[in-house]
Amino acid sequence: MSLLDSLRRRATKIWAIPIVRQVAITTGIIIGCSIYYYPIMKVHFFPDRTPEEKALFDKNNLYPIKVRKQRELEAQQQAAKS
Repeated sequence: MSLLDSLRRRATKIWAIPIVRQVAITTGIIIGCSIYYYPIMKVHFFPDRTPEEKALFDKNNLYPIKVRKQRELEAQQQAAKS
């Protein structure tokens, strides 16, 4: 008698109980649907970014990069003056 055989016998006895089987199937369906529909639910429950966030993260808008470069340039000028 191996460990695998004893586990298989126990699992067969447990799986024979109708409520256990129904709970396992229902849980699997719920988890599967949650994984499948997650992108749709994410968009529905967590709406898009605010206009300020959109402007900040817009790839076509280079304003944040310009601001960062300007600040770096100002910091270098301050360091050169010191």
